[in-house]
Parts: sequence; structure tokens; C-alpha cells
Amino acid sequence: TECATYLKKQKKSLVVSWSDEDDFEGEVESETAKHVTTLTGICMSDAESCNEEVSYDELAASYKELCIRSEEVCKALEKQKKIIAQ
Repeated sequence: TECATYLKKQKKSLVVSWSDEDDFEGEVESETAKHVTTLTGICMSDAESCNEEVSYDELAASYKELCIRSEEVCKALEKQKKIIAQ
């Protein structure tokens, strides 16, 4: 029988910003430098987990961890929105 494999996602972050060498008189004041962050995902199959069964308790613990992490990310997002709005 075939079983589902779990995928582990690795994230990479790229940041684009102005360098000091790009300062042009007058243009810096009139232009807005946009901070761009992109995430690219790479999925890797975890073949070892194919034959493992996950218990309800393990799933519940993972779910709780994800909820906590989600709350942390939401708080960070709200904090960033406030900083940007200032």
C-alpha cells in the first residue's frame, strides 16, 4: 500500500534595500524606498515518516504548537503594521 509522505518546508528570505551608494541628491527625499521580503519554499520529502503512525496526542501537541506560533506571527504583523503607519 502507498502512504502519504510528510513534506518539510525550508524557507529562504531575500531582502532588497537601498545602499548608501544609491543616494542621489533630491531624489532620495522624493522617492520612497520599499522594503521587499520574499519567501521561497523548498519541499523535501521525509521518507522515514512514511511508515510511522501519528497518535492523537502527537497531533494535538503539534496543533497547539502551531496555534502558539500563529499567534506570535499575528502579533509581530500587527506590531509591524503600527510601525509602518507611523
